[in-house]
This record gives sequence, C-alpha cells and structure tokens, in this order.
Amino acid sequence: MENMTWIWWALGAAAFFYLMRPSVPADAKLAPADVKETVSSDKALQLVDVRSAGEFGGGHLSGARNIPVDQLGSRLGELSKDKALVVYCQSGMRSARAIKILRGAGYAKAKHMVGGIAAWQGAGLAVTR
Repeated sequence: MENMTWIWWALGAAAFFYLMRPSVPADAKLAPADVKETVSSDKALQLVDVRSAGEFGGGHLSGARNIPVDQLGSRLGELSKDKALVVYCQSGMRSARAIKILRGAGYAKAKHMVGGIAAWQGAGLAVTR
C-alpha cells in the first residue's frame, strides 16, 4: 500500500509540473538549425542566454549576451524591441519563461530556441567558452 501512495504522489507531481510549464506560442519557436541560420544571416540579431553566469561561462553560443532569466525584467532596457531577438537556456524551460516576459513587454520579434543549448550541442553545433 505504501508503494501505491508513492506512485500516486509521483504521478501527481509529474502532472503538476507538466501543466505548469510555460507555453511558447508557435510563432516564437526556432529549432537550433534555424537559430544557426539566423545568426549567420542577421548581424543585428540579439542573442540572449538566460542561464546563470556560471552556466554561461561553461559554454555559450558565439555572440550571445548573458542576462539570467531572473534579471530579465529589470534589464529589458538593454534590448531593442525593433531587432530580432533569440533567447535560449539549457533545455528550453527558462527561455520559455523569458519569452513570456519579453512578449508581455512588447518584444514581438522575440523567439526561443527549442531544446536550449543541449539541443544545439546535440545537433553537433559549436559553443564558445
């Protein structure tokens, strides 16, 4: 009986986290290959890594600036609403939160890299240290 209680708690927790994850509008999603193409073709692109400074130091996309998601709201003035903007994190959860903040503040061109830097590296793409 104790094992069943644990299973129900685990299923409930999984359902809670699934339902509470930030949703990203379809027009705000980019695959790593699309981000690579955008970085190559748009020299004015704003590329923002929303991970911690320590994570950023361990490897990031070339040309990215580090604005941790918990600082994003207070640092919006560093970003242009008129230029394309791509945010990413480790796996896509924090950048999904960042998109919600950015879109809510009027950054209509903001996009999020699906799967984060893990997907970028998984596609065999290079990071800068």
